[in-house]
Amino acid sequence: MAKQSSELAAATSLDTKFKAWLERLRRKWRVPSVAEVAKSIDWGEALNRFDYYSRVAEQLRSREIDKHELNDSLKGCWSLGQQIDATRLSEFFADGHCTAAITRLVRAFPRRKKAAAARIDEFVRRAVAIAYHNRTGGNDFSGAALLASVLLTSLEPKRFVDYRKSRWTEIADVFGEDESYGEQLIRAGEFARAVCRTKTFRRFWPETRTKEPLWALSGICWSGAQPDKQRKQVPESDEVFTEGGGYEKLTQFYKRNRNLVIWAKEDAFRQDPSLHCAVCQFSFVETYGTIGDGFIEAHHHRKPVSRLKENHVSKVDDLAMVCANCHRILDREGMSIQELRRIVDANRKHFRKS
Repeated sequence: MAKQSSELAAATSLDTKFKAWLERLRRKWRVPSVAEVAKSIDWGEALNRFDYYSRVAEQLRSREIDKHELNDSLKGCWSLGQQIDATRLSEFFADGHCTAAITRLVRAFPRRKKAAAARIDEFVRRAVAIAYHNRTGGNDFSGAALLASVLLTSLEPKRFVDYRKSRWTEIADVFGEDESYGEQLIRAGEFARAVCRTKTFRRFWPETRTKEPLWALSGICWSGAQPDKQRKQVPESDEVFTEGGGYEKLTQFYKRNRNLVIWAKEDAFRQDPSLHCAVCQFSFVETYGTIGDGFIEAHHHRKPVSRLKENHVSKVDDLAMVCANCHRILDREGMSIQELRRIVDANRKHFRKS
């Protein structure tokens, strides 16, 4: 009886703290109620998890892991969407030991917490040795642990969450400084399960709307850490969209080297931290502030990929950084960077005079 009372008191306390955290979000986002906060959590991120985490899980369950397919799926995951994560992933999967490290992590994953934490810590050390370090010798343990958490939550969504400590500490002050990353991942999953059982969570994120509650909570932590990001309302269950009718579409695809794109962007950032568009000079960071820092929408070959021969050798200098608008025009009109830049400059002079 005493144990039940203690558990009830702990659950009540957690519910109160979770409700208070949502109330802080309400004030940050300047919305009239906590219910509006629930509606404002970025639903696109949740849908991304269902899409890409399911693909990752399917690939991890294969008898032999195809590292190219898995790499592509992981790069589509919202939680691994930062530029540095994409760079680390490319370097990790370029190494011949990557699939062995992943297989060792996920196959017959332990149920006991101590053994599970040790398995995660082993993977983190291997990932750091393979690729999760920078050129100055620093080790990216946090990035390696994030990759481990995405792999594990894809396979066991009721036990793990995608985890980066900075994203969770605002809602959960429960992680000890002396804990290993394996222990932190285990504790984060336990904490998430407890929050998902609270009355407040079930009220705003009921089972009828939330198939994987731990993923929904991960989305709340992500959005809560970035109160100024654009938020999309959760679609209502009775909202309808007219679709239907089929059509055939024949498309020829051309190979692009992801590593080339990553290095080209890093090189451009070193030369121009504001990342101005090569055509119109638009800069996301100068227009949107910190939320646009390090961002540029597209990379466009100075010579279209469709004109490249098989196994063409490209260099970093072959790519230019362009904004989304210029990229669309370049593709639609089939013109060069220089041609479009002349048009932009001419029209600016014309409209200044008028």
